[in-house]
Amino acid sequence: MKIVKDDLEKEKAIQQELWNFRKNFYYGEESEAFWQSIINESDTISRKYNSLYVDNMLLVCVEDIEARLHKSQNRPVDELEHFQHIVHVLERDRKKEG
Repeated sequence: MKIVKDDLEKEKAIQQELWNFRKNFYYGEESEAFWQSIINESDTISRKYNSLYVDNMLLVCVEDIEARLHKSQNRPVDELEHFQHIVHVLERDRKKEG
């Protein structure tokens, strides 16, 4: 199957948006405002592309941000707890919209 120009442009846009997301939050901080910003921006990107691939890549970025933050503070990462928090906030925000 041949890749068409429109698909390449969409892929390029996705990768650029993921890179900008990663760059914006590369150095994390332990604050509610920081994590709320991550949730808001990742939700915006997720809704824009409506793609499992994009959602998975956003989760990988968030996990990496959290891991680097915890490493810098010499704390272990509780990935399950953080993932549950993200899911809770996204569900809460979507209920407000609906």
